[in-house]
Parts: sequence; structure tokens; C-alpha cells
Amino acid sequence: MHSLVALQVVIIVTVGAALATPGISRVVGGNDAADGAHPYQVSLRRENSHYCGAVVLNSRWIITAAHCVVLVNTTGVTAVVGTNTLSSGGKVYHPDLFIVHKDYKLAVINDIALIRVSKAIKFTRKIQPVLLPTTDSFTKSYHVTLSGWGRNSTNGAIPENLQEIDLVVISQLKCRIYHPILLTRGHICTLTVRGEGACNGDSGGPLTANGTLVGIVSFGSPCAKGVPDVYTRVYHYLNWINQTLATADTISDDDIPNFLIDYL
Repeated sequence: MHSLVALQVVIIVTVGAALATPGISRVVGGNDAADGAHPYQVSLRRENSHYCGAVVLNSRWIITAAHCVVLVNTTGVTAVVGTNTLSSGGKVYHPDLFIVHKDYKLAVINDIALIRVSKAIKFTRKIQPVLLPTTDSFTKSYHVTLSGWGRNSTNGAIPENLQEIDLVVISQLKCRIYHPILLTRGHICTLTVRGEGACNGDSGGPLTANGTLVGIVSFGSPCAKGVPDVYTRVYHYLNWINQTLATADTISDDDIPNFLIDYL
């Protein structure tokens, strides 16, 4: 359920283009999420079509993967919250600022971005902010949940309903066997069995544990082929998130263009 790319020797040449063009995806092997489950879930859309996931941080800010918004104009994007179906319900918000991590590169390193919406998100039972982690305790064998919309295989169907699946965190040592080049301390990996995991285009969506945001879908090898999925490790970026929010909230709308800003 992410912008999954086959990571091979040509990764430096190919991954940037592949991941910088977000697609649509689904949790392979997942189930329909209950109505109201994952109230922090966001569907990012262009021309009313879902292309990436994201997560509600607070009433003005959403968090996602950098490759979901890099070189994308805010005027062409909407953020839909409060619904677990793609074709109905929910509330639409309009981004007015994208902030990508200043050291984002190769489409997977420091793959994190913040989105400011033009008016405050109104919280309800089905719209709530996610919790940020207070410790880096999500280590090997920790149980987590992946949620999002998208294809059930590389070229499969797009689900109407939000999908969810329980996964298990694996060690970086094991993950490096499959992803030896681009894995950093800012990543966290999951793997269960072949046929379960992420697929093309659900980048930016949440990996959570009891309502706490553990990771943001970043990259892998499509789709559910028994290779670990890789996420941006949120705890690693807490200082960046907090500092960016504190500074960005002081920026006047007149001081920013309506497209990507590489900030801090």
C-alpha cells in the first residue's frame, strides 16, 4: 500500500521517478476497516482520484511521505478525512502549504512531509488526530497495523473500502538483507508472510500501534512478494516535526507560494 518499487542495482536511476509519481494502492491480504476505524486516515486526491495516504496531526496539519507532494502544486490536491469509503462521505480540505524535509533524496531517504490545510479541521467521532510516539519502543516483533486504500495486487482492483492488516516489525539487520542500499536509521520495516503487506501507491499512509503513528509508508517491492515493506520511522523525526510546526505557524500566507516549500 505504498509507492512500492522493485529496488535493484538501478535504484538510484529509477526510484526517484517511480516514487515521485504516487499511485493508488491497497493493503494486500487486508480486510475492510470498520466504519469509524482509523479516524486519522486521510485520502490525498488529485482530480478527485485517490493517489496517496496521509495522517491527521492536528487541526491544521497533516503528515505524509515527501514523494507524495514533491513538485506537486497545492491547488491540484484535496485532503479527504472522516470516511472509510472512497466514493462517499467525509470532509474535504484544501492544502495551502507543503513542507518537505530538507534532506529528502532518492525518493526514500528522509521521506517525510507536512501539509497545512487552509482552514481548521473539525474533529468528530470519525475525524481525530493521531498520537505521536513518545518512545522508540517499536522494535523487532512489535505488532502494528497498516491501513489504506489501493490495489490488491500490482495491477489489481482498487477497493472502495479502507483496508487494514496486522503486521510485525522486523529488525533492521533482517531488513537490510532485502534493502542493503537505502535503509537508514530513519526507517522501520515490517514483514509477515508472502501475500500480506503493501502495494503500489499507498505511500504516505499510516503504520500505527494503538492509535500511535509508528511509520509512514515509503517504499518496498510490489506487491506482498515476501519482501519487507519500509516506512519512515516517525520517532526519528519528532524534532523535525515539532520544530517545523512551531516555525511554519508563524509564516504569513503572503510569504509563501502555493507549491512545495523545502523548509528548515
